[in-house]
Amino acid sequence: MVEATTEWLETYPLPHTTAQNTILDLEKQILWRHGTPERIESDNGTHFKNSLINTWAREHGIEWVYHIPYHAPAARKVERCNGLLKTTLKALGGGTFKNWEIKLA
Repeated sequence: MVEATTEWLETYPLPHTTAQNTILDLEKQILWRHGTPERIESDNGTHFKNSLINTWAREHGIEWVYHIPYHAPAARKVERCNGLLKTTLKALGGGTFKNWEIKLA
């Protein structure tokens, strides 16, 4: 996740990218530590764009906005951070992504 104003980056490994895991991680890592965000922007991945996420966001008063597919400027900050993160994890893994979830911590 990338905070829009400060570009603060937080990353968390998920065992499986499902809507339920996404919600549990958002609650544990974001809501409990930083409070409820007014807005979350994401891509259109199935773990983000589904009725479970929509209901959860509505119940928490969060506006969930989906980026336009294949429109790079919409996700510029997070994609730049993802690229940097991948480069760093690969370097830490000796040229591979082996054990990336351990190195992320």
